Amino acid sequence: MKKLYVLFALCLTGSLFSPSVHADVCSCEMQEEKALFEKASAVFSANSITPTETANNALWNTFIVTNIEKTDKDSELLISSYEINGDKRAKIAQKTSDCNFSFEEGKHYRVFATLKQTQKGIPYFSTSQCSGTKEIPAPDLTPSSGEQDTVKQEKNITPEGQDAPTE
Repeated sequence: MKKLYVLFALCLTGSLFSPSVHADVCSCEMQEEKALFEKASAVFSANSITPTETANNALWNTFIVTNIEKTDKDSELLISSYEINGDKRAKIAQKTSDCNFSFEEGKHYRVFATLKQTQKGIPYFSTSQCSGTKEIPAPDLTPSSGEQDTVKQEKNITPEGQDAPTE
């Protein structure tokens, strides 16, 4: 019986002082890009023009869309509804989770987005680490005449008052 207590104490001590192994909490099913493309409601290239904002238990990012590879009618309408001064825009909302894709202001991305609706029926795009979204090199926006073109960045678009996304 004494040996059992000693063995238990050693196991307990070992588990208390052993280094913890932290596994990646977000696990994605491995899929080829073609399958991810087919699964997405919209695929587009875009520049992130705002820092990540938090509102209604979601992370929001705003983009200027530079190239649309795939949309359906509703996705195209959503992108067009955010058009400002000729710039097509997209807003991405992600519920806070371990699988969120981390966007950085000023970087260029190829976004694989899923069209969703809030509880009130308001459409929005969502993405994640598992969607196929990735950072890509920014396109060369320099006009052929040699003059540099500047991209207007309006940052007054906020998600305030928007309905919280649903899963």
